[in-house]
Amino acid sequence: TVLLQKGQRGEAIAHLEKELQINPASADAHNNLGLAWSQEGRIDLAIGEWQKTLELQPNDLNAHFYLAWIFATFPDDTIRNGTKAISLAERALHLSGERDPRIYRLLAA
Repeated sequence: TVLLQKGQRGEAIAHLEKELQINPASADAHNNLGLAWSQEGRIDLAIGEWQKTLELQPNDLNAHFYLAWIFATFPDDTIRNGTKAISLAERALHLSGERDPRIYRLLAA
C-alpha cells in the first residue's frame, strides 16, 4: 500500500483493519496487514495474517514466500521451522512457475 511504502505503518494498519471489519474475507488486506505487522516487528501477528491469507486464497504466492522467509530466517527458535520453510518455499516456487529469483535465494538461505 502507499502508506506502507511511505513508512506510515500505523496508519496503514488502521486502514487495513478497517477494511477487514468491512470485508473480513479480503486475502489482499490480510496479506498487506501481514507486511505491516512484520515491518513493525510483530512477527506473531504477521504470521497469523499470512496464514489467514492462505486460508482464504491457498495459492497466494506472496503469503507462501513471506511465511517461508520467516520460518527459514527468524532468529527465535520458537518460530523458526526449517521443515515448514522448505514446504512453503517449494509451493511458492511451483506457484511462480519456477520464475521468481527471490524464492531460489530463500531456498538457499
